[in-house]
Amino acid sequence: MSTAEKRKLWAQTPKGKACLRTYRVRHRDKQKMYQKNWLRRAKELGRCLYGGCKERATVGKSNCELHCRKRADYLKLWRKDLRIQVIHAYGGPCCACCGELQLEFLSIDHINGDGAKHRKSIGVGGSGNGFYAWLRKNNYPPGFRVLCMNCNSSLGRYGYCPHQDEPKRKLNVEES
Repeated sequence: MSTAEKRKLWAQTPKGKACLRTYRVRHRDKQKMYQKNWLRRAKELGRCLYGGCKERATVGKSNCELHCRKRADYLKLWRKDLRIQVIHAYGGPCCACCGELQLEFLSIDHINGDGAKHRKSIGVGGSGNGFYAWLRKNNYPPGFRVLCMNCNSSLGRYGYCPHQDEPKRKLNVEES
């Protein structure tokens, strides 16, 4: 067994992890400088930035074609898993209004109706992954619920959902 292999095995032990963590904290500036120089050099050479890969990066990308695909696949799974975790944290895959169970149709709703204002205040543009990550990071705060896209959209646009007792509306339809 080579020294590098022994070092990798040691780094996986609790004592090794603790030692490495302590080293990284004590030598944070040295580590950052090393990473910065390595990144600059790899970019100058046009190398894939994925650790240990010797392939050349795809034009206009930071990684080779293989690692671009791997990263895209990983991020797709990460986003799906994050969304499922958030939906389960707020009551599971069921719309609180109409009972829709299809996971692809479900989203998270701000109960107070201040979604755009809230996302702007926390620095999350739009909705989706950044917002879901914020919810998880903040231990799933109250004030949110699971709704299907139809109910959520109707509440946002019209202030009510057709599945609930809708207020009496007058349709201005002229009879001809």
